[in-house]
Amino acid sequence: MASSTGENLWSSILGPYLDHIGFGAVSIGFMTTMLLFSQGFSSLILGGLSDRIGRKRPIIFSFISISIASLILGYTSNFILFTVLIFIVGFMNGIKTPSILASIAESVPVKSRGTAFGIFQLFRFTPMLLGSLFGGAIASFFGYQTLFSVHSILAMSATLIVLFIGVEVRKIAEKGKNAFMTAGRIALFSVPNTYKFLKENRSYSFLMIAFFVHGFGYYLGTSFWALYAANGIGLAIVSVGLVMSAHAFGLWVGAYPAGKLTDKIGGWIMISTHIILTTPALILYTLSPSLSLALLTSFFHGLVGTLDGPARPVIYSKMVGEEKMGIALGITESFMLLGRMIGPIVAGIVWSFIGISAPFWLGGLINLIALIPLGFSLKVERFNKTHPL
Repeated sequence: MASSTGENLWSSILGPYLDHIGFGAVSIGFMTTMLLFSQGFSSLILGGLSDRIGRKRPIIFSFISISIASLILGYTSNFILFTVLIFIVGFMNGIKTPSILASIAESVPVKSRGTAFGIFQLFRFTPMLLGSLFGGAIASFFGYQTLFSVHSILAMSATLIVLFIGVEVRKIAEKGKNAFMTAGRIALFSVPNTYKFLKENRSYSFLMIAFFVHGFGYYLGTSFWALYAANGIGLAIVSVGLVMSAHAFGLWVGAYPAGKLTDKIGGWIMISTHIILTTPALILYTLSPSLSLALLTSFFHGLVGTLDGPARPVIYSKMVGEEKMGIALGITESFMLLGRMIGPIVAGIVWSFIGISAPFWLGGLINLIALIPLGFSLKVERFNKTHPL
């Protein structure tokens, strides 16, 4: 939470900051894509690293690297250096996220994992809410550089917390082995290892297809949420900020209850409900002609967004086992981020050539298609349980 709060302070206003230091619209879009691409890329090639060398070392190394990169980010306007630093931040996020989620799964009993991930969501969405609310204000009073410096300090604080308080909760597969050599070996064989993993876990393969389709439809529909508030509903910029804060508040409110509900009714029902309700959340937004309705729709959209967070890792741990959680979560991050990267590009084309409401409707329809591979995944998983090898 400490590190994420710092990162969300500057990432929430990354576009205005890049414009402030002289970057054009194309460069701003490139930096946003680079942040997403590097995270998905590292999740794919190094998602399984913590399965081999333990959870703590990848997390600590990521926090240290992010701390250094963020500090330099605030004091450079060089395009090439900024690109490299943004890549480092995203890349390290892609390493630590699977490690953190796997640590949580291994630290709590199976029957309480939904609640644990719900609490994690709460700590994850709180920084988003704080960043949206305070990022611009801090930059106005103290300058943009302050945001990056604060992030650097908080990331280093997170390093110390993990170093002195964090405990390994599982047997390390390659204890004492050189971490960099292990990382290099895992990265080198990441593509064949990913193919082998998905081939051996067919139900997981269908689940990844579902998440890719869902991610594509979701981000096709949400990429222009703020812009639609301004151009489609005609709200002032202050009111647009309120609409975006309402979405963040919905995420925050629903985080913990979603985890508790997952433990009660199961992950599959939660994920299905999340996908089904995403479509009306997207479409209803285009039917909101006033600020009050836009606020309600955004809040509802935030609540819906929390439903799958705890459910996904709960299902993963049951499907592939705790010893493969790292690679499983890494593959998941990659598939979801791939859909997320494609969604905004298609949304821009649809917005420009079909109409400003079209991305929301098209995204909602594509999102529902994800229920087909999700159904296949559940069917294969049930077959595996009733017909074990």
